[in-house]
Amino acid sequence: MDEAERGADVERWCDDMLRLQLASTLLRLSVWQEAHTEPAHGRTSTASNFNRFQQQIKTDFAKHHQVQHYANVLGMSGKSLGRLCLATTGMSAKSWITQRLCLEAKRLLAHTSLSVQSIGNELGYDDASNFVKFFRREAGLTPLAFRRDHVGAG
Repeated sequence: MDEAERGADVERWCDDMLRLQLASTLLRLSVWQEAHTEPAHGRTSTASNFNRFQQQIKTDFAKHHQVQHYANVLGMSGKSLGRLCLATTGMSAKSWITQRLCLEAKRLLAHTSLSVQSIGNELGYDDASNFVKFFRREAGLTPLAFRRDHVGAG
């Protein structure tokens, strides 16, 4: 492949990336506009439903990590709950649940002397290795490394 062909490939790739970025931006603007142009009672309903979701997470996050559980409790479909979260926070419902779970794990690691296994059990993980994998994926380090770096912090 000569220099001109490589240049053309790079130019096509850049055009494709710009097209995807524009589509993404337009989609986000569309979601934003839809959320901000609802009738007043729609916004109240959205805020009320999201507040109910947050309250349910406070109650159930340690035992229930699945979006469908919260959707069932709130009387809506998983897709509806996902749209509600995306419109309200810009995050998926699963990400919102995961973020809350990780926050509690960090709090327990930094401010208690509970073992990693006990913390995992308290947060609904029957196997400590699954909790460690979850925590490493979300926090970027193992629970013990987090504890070492954050004991007494905050």
